[in-house]
Amino acid sequence: MVQLVDLFGGTRDEWMASDLDGWLAPNRIYPGVAECMKELISAAEVYIVTTKQARFTKTILQQMAGIEFPMDRIFSQTVSGRPKSEVLHQLEQEHPGFACHFVEDKLSTLEKVRAASASAPSPA
Repeated sequence: MVQLVDLFGGTRDEWMASDLDGWLAPNRIYPGVAECMKELISAAEVYIVTTKQARFTKTILQQMAGIEFPMDRIFSQTVSGRPKSEVLHQLEQEHPGFACHFVEDKLSTLEKVRAASASAPSPA
């Protein structure tokens, strides 16, 4: 798995180096998301949990939305191998009392996170 992730990453790096606009074209941000993120970032501590490698997420945000996002707040499921639900649970444990809003474009992932959240132990 790690070799495949490295291969995909290297291929993306080469594509981005030779044709950044061409790489960005199929990686568009949904309408309204950039504006929403800018608002959230100015008002709260925001984290990104993604299947993309963090450096690609950061590039998309910088190039397409003008958002400088800290790398230490981007959790790459591809690199860590941890399900999004586990990362969200960890963040909830690290930030007790703060609201967690999870935005996802894949229904099956939303359902998995919801199920994991319902079965997670309550904080003491």
